[in-house]
Amino acid sequence: MGDTAHLLLSYELYAFAARHPPVAAVMQRWMSNSRVALERFFDPLTARALDALIEGIGIHNSIDTELLEEDAIRTIVDRITGINNNFRQN
Repeated sequence: MGDTAHLLLSYELYAFAARHPPVAAVMQRWMSNSRVALERFFDPLTARALDALIEGIGIHNSIDTELLEEDAIRTIVDRITGINNNFRQN
């Protein structure tokens, strides 16, 4: 997910963007691009949920003492998307 310094910078950017509309526009384009990429594989609502999940896991893993491991993240994504575990390719 990234090292702590990079994650902290991204949170600071979100907070700064919330108070500065020109920066918010850049962040909105970034989120839109992320969702478009996810929409190659998922419907728009699921893509939006996954985009938020990615950001949220990063936030939690930067602070939480019990990190979400890769297998747990896969299980969560599978549950949100309804993908069968047997579908995943390694």
